[in-house]
Amino acid sequence: MNRGRKIGRLGDYVLFSNGLEKAEVISPEPIVEQEYGTFNFMYGPSAGGLIESIGFNIHTSGEKILKIRPMLYKDRIFTISGMKVKDALAVVERINANFSAAHRAAFLIACSKGIDYDMKLDMIVRIELERIRNNLHVIGRMVEASSQGVASNMLFYLRELINRAIDVAYGHRFFFNSEVGKFQELRGQLSIIVKQFNGIFNDLLDTRIFLDRLDKNGIIKDDSLTGPAARAAGFNHDARIDADYLPYSDLDFKGDILQESGDALGRFMVRASEIEKSAEIIYNALDIIKTKYVITPPVIDGDGIGRVESPSGDLAYFVKIINEKIKDVYLLSPSEINLDFFAKSMVGNIFTDFPFNWESFGIWSSELGVKFV
Repeated sequence: MNRGRKIGRLGDYVLFSNGLEKAEVISPEPIVEQEYGTFNFMYGPSAGGLIESIGFNIHTSGEKILKIRPMLYKDRIFTISGMKVKDALAVVERINANFSAAHRAAFLIACSKGIDYDMKLDMIVRIELERIRNNLHVIGRMVEASSQGVASNMLFYLRELINRAIDVAYGHRFFFNSEVGKFQELRGQLSIIVKQFNGIFNDLLDTRIFLDRLDKNGIIKDDSLTGPAARAAGFNHDARIDADYLPYSDLDFKGDILQESGDALGRFMVRASEIEKSAEIIYNALDIIKTKYVITPPVIDGDGIGRVESPSGDLAYFVKIINEKIKDVYLLSPSEINLDFFAKSMVGNIFTDFPFNWESFGIWSSELGVKFV
């Protein structure tokens, strides 16, 4: 059977675009002897460039990075076994508040027998609003690393505007406990944000001091990449295309935003282009969505999978439900996949390349090492 592209590990399984396979046991990483003239040092967890608790053990000969190993400082264990799906949602959507809509959608899809069409459209609107916000955040952080204070503050101002637009539409800027959206002002607010972003983006394209820090920084090209990192390397990997859980095909989305460089500059360009594309998807959804739909879809009895394209790539849940209560839950987050490829992409780069490359992947350590009991 053709399983399609490999996405990543999901509990005891490996998730492919067309199904699951039992995962092999992971062998421990071999110990590499330290060469003469090389040394290790720790970056983080309190380093100013890292806004979450994560550190890196960097192996170097003085300037060039020879190897980099991420070090997690948070155990994220959530107790939801025995809960009903509706109650567990309050936990799931708070795992990573920045990707709350994506987590909520993937989890609900995995747990439900069937979801109302208009509710699926609403899920799309939420995820695409989240994508615009996250891409503004990531680009703002990349710009901030090059000391472009005016541009970075303007981008963070636009991020605040999208937060306020979400709050007006859904009653909470991170969608917590929100149900049916109110979309009256959303289209106009998005138009303003996209127009202002395009002006900032065009100015950044004329800023060599910024672009030179991204060009050929963190090159990685691998068929197992996900999200903007994959599309920046020429791979059209996108759950909005190769998963049919949400009706993106009805909204004139073909997923044709690609770069070939596979570096931080390519990831910057993909994210910038996706801001306007996400707005177009939202406009198309608002043209047909109805604001009355079933908000508590029927729950499955057995196993279920849900996968969506979060702002940083494939996000999936695998659940087991018995008598309408959760027995087991497994999460595959894009941050887990991207963290591994970030570490590989840093080899051969110098330490001052780190912040630009790190931000370009859009990794959130809140999604790393998550376990459900």
